[in-house]
Amino acid sequence: MVELWQIHATFMVTGLIVVIFVSLIARFFRTKPWWFRVHRIVATLGLIIVLVGFLTAFYMVSITSGLHFTIPHHWTGLSALIFATLTVLVGYLRPRLHLSRTHFRWIHIGLAFITAILMLLNIIFGFMLV
Repeated sequence: MVELWQIHATFMVTGLIVVIFVSLIARFFRTKPWWFRVHRIVATLGLIIVLVGFLTAFYMVSITSGLHFTIPHHWTGLSALIFATLTVLVGYLRPRLHLSRTHFRWIHIGLAFITAILMLLNIIFGFMLV
């Protein structure tokens, strides 16, 4: 039988893979006419995947110990979710931010990089719990 932590882990690892995939689309396919649309759709899908993984973990803790945000894995996961959300929001809000292309890219890419590092670190923290 599949346990909740396995479902949570699957969503989170998939979320990291999607973050990496979205970055590769932006880096290597920018000259293709479809890159931006695919980048935006897949990034949004990745955020949804990470959110479902987070909600699965929240539910799992609720029905067991009920002690949320007590260990580094919890806090790093919440931080990764926040940074993933900020990355996608900044991407969608680009026209309204009134930033130069260079400043926008530094912020957007920086947020995405921090997101990926936090997700990878949190996966390591998660494996230490199993």
